[in-house]
Amino acid sequence: GTGTGTDKAAALPGVGAGAVTGGGGLAVEHLIMDEILPLVSIRDQIAQFGIFQAWTYAAEQLGGQARPAAGDRSALRRMRDECPQVGEFLRVLEGMARRRADDPKMQCLKDTLLKHLRGQAVVASSGPTNGCVNQSRVIVFTNLRDRVHAIVDMLSHRDETSHNDYSRHVPRLRAAAFIGQSQAKGTGMNQSVQQEVLGQFRRGDVNVLVATCIAEEGLDIPEVSLIVCFDPSVSPGRNVQRMGRTGRREEGRVV
Repeated sequence: GTGTGTDKAAALPGVGAGAVTGGGGLAVEHLIMDEILPLVSIRDQIAQFGIFQAWTYAAEQLGGQARPAAGDRSALRRMRDECPQVGEFLRVLEGMARRRADDPKMQCLKDTLLKHLRGQAVVASSGPTNGCVNQSRVIVFTNLRDRVHAIVDMLSHRDETSHNDYSRHVPRLRAAAFIGQSQAKGTGMNQSVQQEVLGQFRRGDVNVLVATCIAEEGLDIPEVSLIVCFDPSVSPGRNVQRMGRTGRREEGRVV
């Protein structure tokens, strides 16, 4: 448009004309960035981690304490209260998160796991099992603990109405979370719980381990035939560590 920097800054929620002094310039740019940064962060959360994690971040921003210079409201709260479009966007985001709206990336993960396990399955032609004998294991890596639990919940839910034509011999996805213990928050898994989960994974009671970086080193389970890196790459070194969890008994895959 043709408006000046002062006009544009004054039009932002929570930024009045009196807040801009002098020739504008850098001060105006800082005001604009302070206002839009939460929305940029939400966009990045949606792109990398999905709807639920994006709303978790937004809810923290809406309920958090504002910095002294920002008055008694955070930037996102000001934008929600003073900009109808932002308020409507946050309402839609919250609704989708509460409904656990379908995440295409989640469904793609589930399809990938089922297809892999079907390919690894050895179907018994006779005998009491009359079904699938499959010793294959899968490790799914993600960067956030909240995401670990969301993935486990999704994989543990069996959709009886699904129209996907998966063979009846495909083993069910038996997923478990594997995370470290946060000393600061007192949450996570202590060592005994970690050992119990690993025991279930080794025995085959659990065939999908959903883990954070804690599983990148030290796990030697020959049956692991697939590694899934759910989130964008963190670093080449960590990718190598993740790849090292498979291919120990026979050829493994990393996706």
